[in-house]
Amino acid sequence: MPFSDAVIKEAWKRSGGKCECTRGTHGHAGRCPNILVWEAKGNYTQPGSWDAYHSVPEASGGPDSIDNCEIMCSRCIRMTAAYKEMPVPEKDVDTPDDNFLKKPT
Repeated sequence: MPFSDAVIKEAWKRSGGKCECTRGTHGHAGRCPNILVWEAKGNYTQPGSWDAYHSVPEASGGPDSIDNCEIMCSRCIRMTAAYKEMPVPEKDVDTPDDNFLKKPT
């Protein structure tokens, strides 16, 4: 199930409009510096695009709770295991590095 609107709004408020990703394998030290735009939720071809991400995947029993909801930029989401399920934009809007458009092999 997707996150409820209330959970997404609470997670967005917690995020301060910035990507919450801290994965060391995503090319940033510490927290991702990408600034997000509320209206760009789910629109991966728009600057500031983002989505609510299950830290523990639903398929692994992850709940749709605030504790499992991570606000992430589309670039960071594309670098996770869930990436293969996301549409790939023609042009990456979060970074000029076109390598992030390629699916991991």
